[in-house]
Amino acid sequence: MGQAVAKGTMTKGSTGGDTVKALWQGLLKVLRDGRRVSALCELLWPSGSARHPAAGVLHTMHFIACEICSMCEILAEILVHNAYLVRSADPTGTQVQFGSNDTRLGGMSDRISTADLYDERGEELQSVSTQFLNLGGNTQFAGPVRTVRCHRDNALLKSILGTPGEGAVLVVDGGGALESALVGDIIAQLGVDNGWAGIVVHGVIRDRVVIGTLPIGLKALGSNPQKSSKTGAGEADVPVSFGGVTFRPGAMLFSDEDGILVEH
Repeated sequence: MGQAVAKGTMTKGSTGGDTVKALWQGLLKVLRDGRRVSALCELLWPSGSARHPAAGVLHTMHFIACEICSMCEILAEILVHNAYLVRSADPTGTQVQFGSNDTRLGGMSDRISTADLYDERGEELQSVSTQFLNLGGNTQFAGPVRTVRCHRDNALLKSILGTPGEGAVLVVDGGGALESALVGDIIAQLGVDNGWAGIVVHGVIRDRVVIGTLPIGLKALGSNPQKSSKTGAGEADVPVSFGGVTFRPGAMLFSDEDGILVEH
């Protein structure tokens, strides 16, 4: 890190951009499926002697799944090192920039450093002043912003996380309420299953021990075992503000142990 990010531009929808996006999404899907197969083999592994008729088949499936996951991780590292997509400061949004050091796969790529990133891009970025806790399994994550505003009601955010995330980060403006949790292990698992890079909750969560084992970034103010209501009240994909920062849908967000940066 510490070196300036080399950047170039290309028009959205061009062949190169579409290819990178398709490859990225394909890697995420294969990796998730491979991990599921591996976990299923371990769950079904017969107790007792290795001579059990199913042992050989499960061992082979487990080995193949692990090898596929390893290859996906290598390809992902190559992809994010050489051609990660960052939305440019172009107000029309018609171009995107290439650089290095993205970690939208949450820990499988080069380490992200928000401090280095701020040194490189400076006033292009906003720094969130709110002191969040890292509560997900991935402490470093990045991706384009999606937003939801909801107060002590998590039905809307659950429905959003149930749709394909494609490497996005869901920013949840819960008004900083500490009285009831907006995210639990089931909702966080939805984010994992649907390819979300992370969740930032301006509020609290529950099931934090389980969530800490999930391969997703999650930041929140803390935890509370009380659940929220489920009326579906709220707004989605609108600008939200907290911590001295405005989060606009589509802007890139970067998060690590030091804090959160988001594009203007």
